[in-house]
Amino acid sequence: MSKPQYNIHMHDASAEFTDCWATAGNHLLDQVERGQLNIYRTDLIPPIREHHVFRLGNQLITVFIEDLDNQLITPSSLEGVIGGSISMNATPCIMEMQRDMAGRWQAVNPRWGLIHAETRKEVFPPDLVTDEKIEMSDWELKDFAIQSVTTQLRENGGQVASHCSDPGINPSIWYVDENNVFSYAIVEVVRCPTLEAPIPYNLKDIVDSVRHESEHGYFYSVSVSNSQELFAPDDGEPMKLWRGDGYLVNASEPIHVSSLLQKH
Repeated sequence: MSKPQYNIHMHDASAEFTDCWATAGNHLLDQVERGQLNIYRTDLIPPIREHHVFRLGNQLITVFIEDLDNQLITPSSLEGVIGGSISMNATPCIMEMQRDMAGRWQAVNPRWGLIHAETRKEVFPPDLVTDEKIEMSDWELKDFAIQSVTTQLRENGGQVASHCSDPGINPSIWYVDENNVFSYAIVEVVRCPTLEAPIPYNLKDIVDSVRHESEHGYFYSVSVSNSQELFAPDDGEPMKLWRGDGYLVNASEPIHVSSLLQKH
């Protein structure tokens, strides 16, 4: 069965939306003490589906921003956020925003300013948090792997142009490397005890589809382990990657896609 396709926009956000988005993000951060909120989207680098994604305790929340006056051009669609939240095991929310008399953006609804994207009832994230162990979704795992690779690229002098954490989308990252060459990264991630991620079965199709953009592509294999295991589970059964736990990354050296195509 093919994976559902959702509306993910590749265009840049407008200055007006960026201002609104930043205000909404600060409003969320103001609801808790510093460090309690794990923010996943810290920029508006396209593609854009969820406007904000954050974790509080064992709960993942996605946010779609709505301008109550309907004057703001908003990247992505509410339908896309709702659909994507299913695969992310997240609660889809709307944050209604409006300009005040001075022209400043503000959240319309009380407290966190969030309403459920389907029921339109208030969502108060602390009420959702429980002691239940919730396993990382594939989206969270892919996002964690991509953040690891983008950190490495930046440390090596590269500049990341875009990245996407959707497990069904490749290339995962577009960047300019340290030699000013426009390149892309195909990132595949697996859970411990598997140490090597498989090469995408449609690698040639991926390479061909982006050849007009760049012929410089690299494959990254990333394995993630619970930080208590060090990639070596004692009893043969690996610890699950629980949401909010510590993790360890075992990443391979990047392999140019031309080398992989010669072998496959």
